[in-house]
Amino acid sequence: MPKTRVIAIVISDLHLSHTPPRARAKEKSWYAAMGRMLAQLRKEDDICGYMVPMIYAGDIFHTHNPPVELVNWAIQNLPNGWAIPGQHDLPHHNLEEIHKSAFGTLIEAKTVKYLKPGVVHDFDFSKLIVQGFPWGVPIKFKPSPQAQNNWIKLAVIHRYVWSGEARYHEAPEDRELVYYTRKLQGFDAAVFGDNHRHFIGKAGRCNVFNSGCALQRRTDERPYTPGYGLLMSDGTWRRKEFDISADVWAEDSPDSDFEGGADFSAFLEVFQNQKGVEFDLAETVNLFLEKSGQKVTDDARNRIIAVLNKYKKG
Repeated sequence: MPKTRVIAIVISDLHLSHTPPRARAKEKSWYAAMGRMLAQLRKEDDICGYMVPMIYAGDIFHTHNPPVELVNWAIQNLPNGWAIPGQHDLPHHNLEEIHKSAFGTLIEAKTVKYLKPGVVHDFDFSKLIVQGFPWGVPIKFKPSPQAQNNWIKLAVIHRYVWSGEARYHEAPEDRELVYYTRKLQGFDAAVFGDNHRHFIGKAGRCNVFNSGCALQRRTDERPYTPGYGLLMSDGTWRRKEFDISADVWAEDSPDSDFEGGADFSAFLEVFQNQKGVEFDLAETVNLFLEKSGQKVTDDARNRIIAVLNKYKKG
């Protein structure tokens, strides 16, 4: 049996930020903490070789417009690769405004190459075919005239998916992995970003890797170790974990839920401004909460979405 080899390195949800999240406020240097993760990623990149693509499945930045210092730091420290944007990378979560984002700057600086939706990307050395599906873009397989029968066809997606215990309480049923089986027909492998809890599974014949968070930013992320994935030449996945032994936590600074009252009068405005993207209740709630300036924990945010989903069904 031929030996398998690595044909792609994948990661998502780095959420790079200029200042540390509250749960990591005791880090001596947040840039150094982020740098520890990227240094390990660069080491993997060096081991695999420059012909093996590094692929980012969304949310490289925590906000679409971070300070210039962070953008320059990312250009200098982020391993070069291919990428799609997540909702955090986009102004108002709108793909049409990608040119106004720090993610767009990474493209212009040639730090990353954009896996533009609707385009099939061929990696001859890896015998790999890649299609990108940024936040809000429907998943649809497109055949490549260049692909050979033994080439691996990979979907790079930023969209919430869950399997088993890798979910938040009352996560929508239609986001369970089994519901993606038809959407992923034609693909041998898929990597998802957005769900910060990692898992490996199957949707029909497609081998699925949900990368999970690359940096632990919240106390509810502490139980699971961040990492990244290696796509093998037979279409299977291997997960590697980051060494987080040097990470520092602010035990005495628990995250709060809402700080002040929430004004939902802007909700309709946010909904009406979503143009060119696939509507989703959870995504719209997330967008509203960010635009309204409300500071909400992931648990509180997920409870809000769960209640609204129940109301919609009722």
